[in-house]
Amino acid sequence: MDNRICIIDDGTFSINKNISTAYQLKESFNQMWKYKNIDRAKSFLLKWCDEVFESNIKPLISFAKSMIKNQKLILNYFKYRMTNAKVE
Repeated sequence: MDNRICIIDDGTFSINKNISTAYQLKESFNQMWKYKNIDRAKSFLLKWCDEVFESNIKPLISFAKSMIKNQKLILNYFKYRMTNAKVE
């Protein structure tokens, strides 16, 4: 394991660059749910997936592929503002 400490843009520290990158991607992904417009949300999702592919972090790449595959279902949230959370 790489034990170097990296300083992230916001001043926080990480022991591993991949962990730092994964954290930043996770945090930025949460921004998608704030969009009111389905086209903007779709654009954000596809750009976010591109960033994930560039990161070369295999577990996140697998997740991004699933997001692209299921994007129609995911983007329905922006049409109807409903989830299946109560069912689960």
